[in-house]
Amino acid sequence: MLSVLYLSSSFLLPTPAMSRCSYTLLLSFLILGNISTVCSILSQSYQSTSIINVPLTIQVAYNSSSDNSSSSSTSNGHFFTCPRGSDAYATAPTIYDTSGELIWFGSEFGDCFDLNVQYYNGQAVLTVWNGTDDSAGYGNGMGRIVDSTYTTIATVACDSDTNSDLHEFNIPEDTNTTAIMTTYYPIQWDLSSVGGSTEGWMLTSGFQEINIADGSVVFNWSAADHMDLTESYNTINSTGGSEDDTWDPFHINSITKDAEGNYLISSRHYHQILKVSATTGEVLWTVGGMTSNFTLDDDSTFYWQHHARWYDDYTKVSIFDNGATNWNVAEASARGMTLEIDQDAMTATFVNEYLPIVTVQNYSCSQGSIQMLDDGNVVVGYGSNPWIGEYTSDGSVIFFATLGKDGEEGNSPMQNYRVFKVSSWVGTPATSPDIAVSGAQDDITIYVSWNGATEVSSYAYYTSTSSSSSLTSSLNVTRAGFETSWTDNSTSPSYIRVAALAANGSVLGWTETITVDGSGTSDASGTDSTSGAMTLVAGLSLTGVGGMTVTATGGAVAVVGIVIGELSYWLDELLGDWLL
Repeated sequence: MLSVLYLSSSFLLPTPAMSRCSYTLLLSFLILGNISTVCSILSQSYQSTSIINVPLTIQVAYNSSSDNSSSSSTSNGHFFTCPRGSDAYATAPTIYDTSGELIWFGSEFGDCFDLNVQYYNGQAVLTVWNGTDDSAGYGNGMGRIVDSTYTTIATVACDSDTNSDLHEFNIPEDTNTTAIMTTYYPIQWDLSSVGGSTEGWMLTSGFQEINIADGSVVFNWSAADHMDLTESYNTINSTGGSEDDTWDPFHINSITKDAEGNYLISSRHYHQILKVSATTGEVLWTVGGMTSNFTLDDDSTFYWQHHARWYDDYTKVSIFDNGATNWNVAEASARGMTLEIDQDAMTATFVNEYLPIVTVQNYSCSQGSIQMLDDGNVVVGYGSNPWIGEYTSDGSVIFFATLGKDGEEGNSPMQNYRVFKVSSWVGTPATSPDIAVSGAQDDITIYVSWNGATEVSSYAYYTSTSSSSSLTSSLNVTRAGFETSWTDNSTSPSYIRVAALAANGSVLGWTETITVDGSGTSDASGTDSTSGAMTLVAGLSLTGVGGMTVTATGGAVAVVGIVIGELSYWLDELLGDWLL
């Protein structure tokens, strides 16, 4: 069920005297008053569970044209995201399949960055950053490692002298036991070389490599010790005067390792990637920026970039080229790009670029990612633009989707820091499948879902007409997306239970047993939706029949039951997130 909320009018900006609470109440009044549009909140809700997630709207589907006819194998896999922003009704780590259907919504984790599948001690795990992000473009939190049951099995944080920043949470393949995290923290520094005070304040950024098991720091690096402040493209202006108003010259936003264990670092505010020695911490070379050690050809220049990664046996680098920040637009469009790095000839040669199909405001002021897949395809997430694209190696689009509604405005209303496509994730939730029923007893509709389960192929429908008789299987129903529904107008059951089945027919999990009584059903709060009632077997519970209620009158959709507390997030997100 898709639901759209509309905020309206040119006076929807807070006045200096207005508290967040009063502003939120004003927004709530305007929403419930159904006044026309300036900003919309788009959500996907269900009957069997209270989950409300951001939908994934597909513009170019796999195999949707003759140009894509060779891409059938690429339609396998899942997209790992953290949708967020003022258009997001609720924020949480979110997995979608390639048809846009929800796989998992981790509501217990809340706002997040950098959801991915990595390997810890040889085991496939989910990794995600949780914490608070500052409107200045950095965060303080921790990395979570989550197993296939969606249970947190480890957390990782930098030492107490630094912040565990949101930009990177990378488990290097060569160790499987350490994690690299970015650090951001204020320090007092001589800023006279860039027009600041000799006792100025800056935000230094860097990273730590941390032993996951015991939290010990394996390697620590700070840009302040190794980089020339005069090479920053983020001019100091009036910042740097106090600890509460620091200058951010470096803005380190990605770190990975090469075969020798040295680090490849992206510095957004230097327009530069750097190779750093794993033994001394010295900068071995730089690509891009004011003092590049490499010669770049005409198409190889990048601006305000994110997510630099080695590929092809450490001979090439993939980069998300933002082309912009909120105070400077250097290129007409953001792009994923690849460079061949010849460390002998010291040349960086353009290989290819991957462009969005959207043609309006398609530079990305913040965030973004690029992933080189094993089959040669490329997945690009456009950061502050809510788009996900998959391309062939030569740049042809074979899939394109938007987090939120089709035509979603870019650069703030809906965002996603990075996106990854992974085909190997197997989710086996510790929870049970959810079930709900609606309609009269002799004509009911059954709704079933199982948040996070990747291996369900079908559902077996079990019914009984009395408490003294056993539940028997009435039919098997092929899974049809996150929530599967079917109608029973022949058995008039009193008791219902559903089993989730794997492709080989084995039972993966059972719903609760629910009782149907009379001519109607009840929601999770026990309120009858018709004149009859649905009760529960003693000691059992019916989960998730709540959520957002949608009523339709004359074709107009009015959304009620909004949680007003969610609206304060709209204000925070609208005014922040530009610098990530």
